[in-house]
Amino acid sequence: MSQNRYATISVPRDVKDRLKEGKAPGKDWGEYLTKIYEEWRRFRKIGAFERLLDNLDEEDWRRIEKSHEAFEDGFMIM
Repeated sequence: MSQNRYATISVPRDVKDRLKEGKAPGKDWGEYLTKIYEEWRRFRKIGAFERLLDNLDEEDWRRIEKSHEAFEDGFMIM
């Protein structure tokens, strides 16, 4: 990669030290930070889904099932 594709991000020393603990030797910082970000996004989505499930009651599930069945009945591939 050419140098103009890189940027510097200033972080407190203690943050960098904590990040170094999880970074595999020889791994690129960009790869490592991208991996952390993707994992964070995945866990955030899982958390949102779990909160949604916690808020649904039996009536909600019946309405979802009915809506799903109506969609399947109305959707035909020719």
